[in-house]
Amino acid sequence: MSKHIFIVAGEASGDIYGAQLISYLREIDPQIEVSCLGGECMKEKNVHFLYNLVKEFSVMGFIPVILGIPKVMRFLEISLNWFDKKRPDLIVLIDYPGFNMYLSTHAYRRKIPCIYFITPQIWAWAPWRIKKIKKFMSKMLVIFPFEVPFYEKANVPVSYVGHPILDKLAKFKEDKEFRQKENIEKQEKILAVLPGSREREIRKNLNTMLWVAENLEGVDHVIIALGSEKYIDLVNEIASEYKSLPLRIVLRNTHNVLVNAHLALVTSGTATLETALLKGPLVIFYKLPKLHHFVFKHLPFITCDFIGLPNIISDREIVPEHVFKEEKDERILEDARNLWQEGEIRQQCIKDIEAMRAKMGTPGASKRAAKEIMDFLNQK
Repeated sequence: MSKHIFIVAGEASGDIYGAQLISYLREIDPQIEVSCLGGECMKEKNVHFLYNLVKEFSVMGFIPVILGIPKVMRFLEISLNWFDKKRPDLIVLIDYPGFNMYLSTHAYRRKIPCIYFITPQIWAWAPWRIKKIKKFMSKMLVIFPFEVPFYEKANVPVSYVGHPILDKLAKFKEDKEFRQKENIEKQEKILAVLPGSREREIRKNLNTMLWVAENLEGVDHVIIALGSEKYIDLVNEIASEYKSLPLRIVLRNTHNVLVNAHLALVTSGTATLETALLKGPLVIFYKLPKLHHFVFKHLPFITCDFIGLPNIISDREIVPEHVFKEEKDERILEDARNLWQEGEIRQQCIKDIEAMRAKMGTPGASKRAAKEIMDFLNQK
């Protein structure tokens, strides 16, 4: 009898990784049954697709999550009804801990095992969650090598599979004609701006990013790289205040923008790691509301010293990062100037990024995760 896996991903990146995982699971066992809550990428894999969780509940921050509780309860009910009806052999949770950890408690009561792929960042904040993880999770599949001893110390079964972003970047082929298509000369310098993929991120960070761009000397082109046209009107509205900038928006071509950029200004998140792996150097931004800023700076459950993944992986600040309150922060501009100019600071940053890349291992994370999952199922 074929095995049945239920997969949950609540964010766009998790949806992509979930789709990759499904493909590799089927390579191992073509008869495997997959059902899921996810996004369009997973839906296209010919699965039992329950609901588009990515579209309905892609949020960030404390207050939006609280306001979204009715949706959480609705998706939880959908999932539990499916569990009771179909009794999957295993639940695979991808990132998205706010929902997935809650779901795991109900799976545990139904004696359905859970494996977590791209695990909660308990090493960064709220480390007491390890108690729930130990109770409710059968195994953790981690994407950073430093996570392994954290779970081993708590006697939680863990395997390091690597970061699936490496799989994505391995497939990237640079467009050698990018500059020609964009009418940019070879010697001209590009400043890349990645303001984020959510409306709140763009509203809070783009003004400061463009203010920095406006005050950097020797910038020939400023390119705002967007993954989709969803918020292009908002970006145009904000950018219209900076008429002196040689500015353009490039859609769905972020990797080519980055490999051609002299420097990138990047909103905190996975994009910081992607930028560092592709090229670097970069400056990391995240503007917080005053209450959130206080929480980040002062409350004891924040246990990580950094917000940027290149710095977290390196366990020191190799690229400048700023969690800031004021839009025009001279410290951010100073760091951007130091990295824009050819000199010792820029060269040291590039060297440190290369060392960070070496720590990331090799592509194949989703394939290794699929093998771990099937090995677990076959041992049941």
